[in-house]
Amino acid sequence: MIKGKWGAGKTSFMKRSTDNLRNNSGHALYVSLYGISDTRGIEEELYRQLHPILANKNMVLAGRIAKAVLKGTLRIDIDRDGKDDGAASVAIPDIDLPEYLRNVGGNVLVFDDIERCAIPIVELLGYINYFVEHGGHKVVLVVNEDEIIKSSTSNDESTNQNANKNVGYDRIKEKLVGKTFEIESDVEEAVNVFVDELGYGNGRTVVEKNKQLICELFKVSTYQNLRHLRQAILEFDRLIDSISAEFHQSELLIKDLLSSLLAVLCSSRTKLYAK
Repeated sequence: MIKGKWGAGKTSFMKRSTDNLRNNSGHALYVSLYGISDTRGIEEELYRQLHPILANKNMVLAGRIAKAVLKGTLRIDIDRDGKDDGAASVAIPDIDLPEYLRNVGGNVLVFDDIERCAIPIVELLGYINYFVEHGGHKVVLVVNEDEIIKSSTSNDESTNQNANKNVGYDRIKEKLVGKTFEIESDVEEAVNVFVDELGYGNGRTVVEKNKQLICELFKVSTYQNLRHLRQAILEFDRLIDSISAEFHQSELLIKDLLSSLLAVLCSSRTKLYAK
């Protein structure tokens, strides 16, 4: 499991890692679970990556992918007394993954946006468990675990029920996940990447001169979302091009404008995020 807050850089880290695998003769299938509501959606995405020609829209219209999904039951022993305390309906994967993905060394299935998947978390992890336990595949889960825990402690349920749901998630995670790593924001590296995305204009010049200021403001804000920092820098780049050239002569003015824009955007985005 690779966990971290939204915008910490989990997805970009994993995409660089999978690209590195492929460049070194490894194999990786990468699936974002954002908005997927059933296991068929997962299988269609895996099928599309394994068979890009057959999964072409014209081919699909000619012969719609129709795979029967067998239903299994995942038993959960919450209090470890040897008795089943709960059960979750789990779909057994109905897709034939190639043998090379079972080989040790550079072969992996990556499931991203676990917390944004519409499939109930215990059912989803039980489904993925079949790839690991019965298929012998190597799997990486990319997740904002705080959101999973938060959603499993909804105020709509009683305290005891909430506790059981939390333990149920912890138990299946313990069964499925061998190692857990946490991604923390590397703002200095991220700002360098964001600068490379800018054109060669006044905005890029100002941002390059004030990298240290940007990093300090980001850290002080305690709002560790690199995705929104990137958006703020892009917005500043657009803004600076709309300002009259005479104002560019005042470095202090431009620096204050950059500081104020970052502060306002982080503040407003924090409030929206909290809601």
